[in-house]
Amino acid sequence: MREIRFRGIDKRGIWHYGYLWESPEGLRYIKEKISRNHWADYQVKLESIGQFTGLRDKNGEEIYDGDIVKHIRFHWYCPEHPENNTDLIDNNLIIYSEEDRAFKSKIIDLTRNKISGKFSGEGYLSFSDERADKNEIEVIGNIYENPKLLGVKK
Repeated sequence: MREIRFRGIDKRGIWHYGYLWESPEGLRYIKEKISRNHWADYQVKLESIGQFTGLRDKNGEEIYDGDIVKHIRFHWYCPEHPENNTDLIDNNLIIYSEEDRAFKSKIIDLTRNKISGKFSGEGYLSFSDERADKNEIEVIGNIYENPKLLGVKK
């Protein structure tokens, strides 16, 4: 079972990682462990909050809702496809769907700043393509710190 954790950015631009809670006034806070027995609460911007997917990239970095990841499929094999027997690279935006209560990903075209209207694969978050010798994912940014990358206003 994955740990339910969140991240968010405060007004100084510092990321905080921990548990999310909301004040009676509707403000959002991340409760972050700062030492063995001490925790601190940090008010974070609502639009920056992302939930941990339970997955880590090739470098061990945690993957959160709102992250942009590069998915490389080494020696991808699909006989009918024109890119058969090549390394196939997709960039994906990680999204949490409230409707499906699941993490999903959408393929993005970084050269044209365009997000695909469709979810990749069957819609649920998976980076395991059996047609490749090896699958590798790497976090390359996030929608909050790189809004122009995706044509999204901050």
